[in-house]
Amino acid sequence: MKALVHVTVKPDVLDPQGRAIQRGCASLGYRGVRDVRQGKLFEIELDAPDRAAAERLLLELAAKLLANRSSRTTGWCRSRTERGNRSSSWRIPPCPSNLSC
Repeated sequence: MKALVHVTVKPDVLDPQGRAIQRGCASLGYRGVRDVRQGKLFEIELDAPDRAAAERLLLELAAKLLANRSSRTTGWCRSRTERGNRSSSWRIPPCPSNLSC
């Protein structure tokens, strides 16, 4: 199973890189760009028997490795199975209290 995990800066945290991109858009004449939030997209190939196992693994990876939970948030995950090429999407919930985030 392949999964895409989108990590972005939390709305209440300053995003200087996003702000620089927004100013760059304005200097190039793209006046309609009001705000830019910079993020990262991780493509992860998993050996998980089902969606529930994949969700547990991705939640733990997001909490412990992919996102600094004090300044970044994990937005969503999209998975694609190799068998049948089915696709599904889900939001990764906030870090549970039993994980040290």
